[in-house]
Amino acid sequence: MHNVFTPNGDFDWDNCPYESYREMEFTAALPTAWMAYFHKQFLGVPRPAPSLEDWKISPMLAHNFSNLAPAFVFTAELDPLRDEGEVYAAKLKAAGCRVDLMRMEGVTHTFSGLDGILDVGKTYNKKVIEAMKKELIIPPFLPEELVIPIPNREFSAARIGKDLTSSTE
Repeated sequence: MHNVFTPNGDFDWDNCPYESYREMEFTAALPTAWMAYFHKQFLGVPRPAPSLEDWKISPMLAHNFSNLAPAFVFTAELDPLRDEGEVYAAKLKAAGCRVDLMRMEGVTHTFSGLDGILDVGKTYNKKVIEAMKKELIIPPFLPEELVIPIPNREFSAARIGKDLTSSTE
């Protein structure tokens, strides 16, 4: 499974087809001027001509989206990358891939890092963890003997031939 968080997969800045880039041009969290800067830093100036058609630079240009891992694509309503992420999800789905798409309403690009103060950030983390557990076939709970206490946290791990709680080799 791949978790795709507000993806940027098309580096054709001059012919940008995504309306959300224009709608969110001046959003505080990720203005499109920053996106142009990031593109230039990634690609160089002047942009190498072969990069215009290279799907490894702009994955949206790939000719084949089939046989990819299941995807959980998250977009943010107030993010210039919103439409790009939703088009990516549609391409995966059209190619027969299993896709879950979730648009997080009322938030900007940075919502996932604000899980300490935003419920939508908490929801994002919960959904990702649930999806990963489902894909990895991790049971919703583990037997007590498989829970290893760590200061201020709990970490669950399966034993692999030795006692993971032992301090000796």
